[in-house]
Amino acid sequence: MKVRPFLTVFTTIFLSLFLVGFGFGGNVINQSPIRIVEDQSLELPLAAKFAPRDAAVTLHWMIPQEKFSQYLEGFSVPGEQRNLLLGMQGLRHGLFALVGIDYEIEISNWVGSQISLSLLKPNDFQEFSGGWVLALSTLDKEGAKTFLESFWASRSSQGIDVDVATYKGFSVTSQTSPLTISNSSDSTIASSMVSEELILIASSKESLQRAVDVSESPENNQLGDVELQGMTRRFGSGVALLTASSSALNTWIGFPEAISRRNDLKQFVGALQLKENGFLIEGLLVFIQPLEPWLQQSFDLTPLIDMAGGPAESLAFMDAPYRLFNAEDQSFTSQWLGSIFRNWIGQDSILERIASGATGPLLWLQEPEGWIVGTQFESSKELDVNKFLEEKGFVRSDFVFDDDLFQGWLRFFPHRVLENDEVDVDVGVVLSRQEENALWGKTFAALQSRKEKQSLQPRLSQWLAMQNDRLNVFSNSAVFGPDSARQLLRGWEPWSLLKIFAGPSLESSVKGLAIGFGSNEDVDNSELGLRAFVSFS
Repeated sequence: MKVRPFLTVFTTIFLSLFLVGFGFGGNVINQSPIRIVEDQSLELPLAAKFAPRDAAVTLHWMIPQEKFSQYLEGFSVPGEQRNLLLGMQGLRHGLFALVGIDYEIEISNWVGSQISLSLLKPNDFQEFSGGWVLALSTLDKEGAKTFLESFWASRSSQGIDVDVATYKGFSVTSQTSPLTISNSSDSTIASSMVSEELILIASSKESLQRAVDVSESPENNQLGDVELQGMTRRFGSGVALLTASSSALNTWIGFPEAISRRNDLKQFVGALQLKENGFLIEGLLVFIQPLEPWLQQSFDLTPLIDMAGGPAESLAFMDAPYRLFNAEDQSFTSQWLGSIFRNWIGQDSILERIASGATGPLLWLQEPEGWIVGTQFESSKELDVNKFLEEKGFVRSDFVFDDDLFQGWLRFFPHRVLENDEVDVDVGVVLSRQEENALWGKTFAALQSRKEKQSLQPRLSQWLAMQNDRLNVFSNSAVFGPDSARQLLRGWEPWSLLKIFAGPSLESSVKGLAIGFGSNEDVDNSELGLRAFVSFS
């Protein structure tokens, strides 16, 4: 079996089931489905004892089966949505069919709430080729034993060579010829009931033996990882836990390749939480060295928020934009956060000029009439923008509107239409000062929308909902309305794969996206916190 398709289906099914449960709305019957699972505390499962600390990726799924059934039953899913639910159940069955297991007949009556997958990391990690280990918790040990006996008896009757051996006290059954259901010529499979509560199924006997080896060594398995235990507790609640080595971030999670190849990034740890109207991913990027000092700074964003208004489709806050907009900076912040913000804001030379010279916090809004940028007022920045625009033929002009003083940089293009002389005006940027802060607008109409305070509430509510009491305010953050959120998600490979299985209804139900980065001064300063919240209508 090819392991990448295996993981793709595995993780896609998990995410699809999350989204089917609450991403498509419905009428709640009796108890809220979210209430059934949202308060579940997050702990490392027993399977973590067999998960190597150096695994490329581990995924621990921890919703109790009976609670997840109640969660799904708590929604009325008529018509197309009911068909989608059945489709997701079919995908779950298809996942286990990849290794020749009939989920409904063979394991549904004994499999427990905890299912874990580890992708093992080979010594020379390029594309993944290190094998995998699937751990299934059991509710009925006799049912699990009967399954294993039947599983291997069936393969033996098909002419597949089956070997039974003892390894470090565990009975390990494996096949010595490839799986006939796979196109991979080197695929094998192995299993072992390592306790009354846990069964291991692996891509090979060697992969299973490796899992057994690390189980005897707390310093090499995840369950004995005190640092990982601490991070898991700090997440609080959740239904799934993900860990990924730095080298796996690009291949499996969709991080930029430059980040995956960094030598100072140790790993990513993330938790998935279910909320009333969407799902939340909370994570930590763990570095070998302390973070850059500016990432632990906190600014009072209230003055910038008080200046803002309008029906913005997108909103972003940045702490040190002069660093984030330096594409040649090789620091983590520029390679990742900077590239994200540069892509969000787009290629606008004037906007980039303003942002790249701002030393304090920056607010960016994408209004229907153009962008708005809020910064601390700096006379040197005004002079720099003035020089930049003058070289492009713009002329600075002061004017008053509604008792407010504005400065605009304009460029005039006189021309003749029939017998009439006319002048076209090109606006470079418009500036409005408010005490110690400045608002820069792409157009005068965009800048005027700042007075529509109530219109900005949907984006501000998104931003506030993303904040985390256990971390400082995510002052490097952005929130997006429906259109921009869908556009951004289209560029993320895991989302594209998810849509293939979930269908077009998934994307049309996206209501918004919020992303933030921050550091907690009270915790190890080598950790950078992440939050991403996808909301649904």
